[in-house]
Amino acid sequence: MASADEIFCGVCETQHVARDATFWCPECVDGLCSSCENLHRASKASKNHEVTSVNNYQQIQHTIASINQYCPGHEKKYEHYCSQHKTLCCPLCITTNHKKCDLLAIDEIVNMPMIFALFDIMEQSLEEMKVDIEGIVEDRRQNLRKIQQQRQRFQTNIKEIREKINKHLDKLENEIQQDIQAAEQKVQSQIERLLSKVSDHGKSLDELKKNIFATKSFATDLQIFFGGKMFEAEIQKEEKFMQSLIEDGSLQQINLECKIADKVSDILSMTEIGEISAITNLTTITLTIDREQAQQMIPKISKKSM
Repeated sequence: MASADEIFCGVCETQHVARDATFWCPECVDGLCSSCENLHRASKASKNHEVTSVNNYQQIQHTIASINQYCPGHEKKYEHYCSQHKTLCCPLCITTNHKKCDLLAIDEIVNMPMIFALFDIMEQSLEEMKVDIEGIVEDRRQNLRKIQQQRQRFQTNIKEIREKINKHLDKLENEIQQDIQAAEQKVQSQIERLLSKVSDHGKSLDELKKNIFATKSFATDLQIFFGGKMFEAEIQKEEKFMQSLIEDGSLQQINLECKIADKVSDILSMTEIGEISAITNLTTITLTIDREQAQQMIPKISKKSM
């Protein structure tokens, strides 16, 4: 198969002529120039082939576009889908490995309305996760601003105490300031690492959304069906990541706490001004994704539904 970057007309190549392809026939797995496309459309053997433009073909994700119409082992066209092994089958595949399997006719499956309904559900799920990502980013940024305000308030309180006591506080004040900065930097690093990870998943969601749109818009029925399975698996991974943020405590609220020593008036006996620590509270984030509800909406392909 020609590369996605440069596709030539397969018919012309057989005549040792290099000519850029304008169209792509997924049935023939070959490119076609304008002239050959006219002949291809007029031929009895290929007039029913669903030809698309090379531009549309190149927008399809490579793993989707590489889904072939023919079995590489037997060079026969796929006619059935084995729900037990989750694989496509040609007539020879059935006789060799799938005699007792639950087989579904591809011609009937790819035309089922539930396939496109599944894509709508996946796109909706991606939209909801994108909203969750944006909410998480804003929540973490607000937490950072809150921590900065807390730090500023603590520093002000410490300075007010410092003005009431003698020079013995110089050393202790430096120590507590360092503790505050260290605590803030530690929490800031923790949140920034999470923001970086969340941002990467946000980009993955954008890429998935683009690939799903391109597949739904320009791929063949078979590619849409089998590609939908692949997209669903990738979306499940993203959903697990989103859920893990709640389960592993990544979204718990973080606050700085400053405890001033009770005997601050007895300054000469003090070894420290206070203690800085980061405490966590319950998260204020609620994810919009509901995997169980989504699973109920996703149609189950079986012989009963055909």
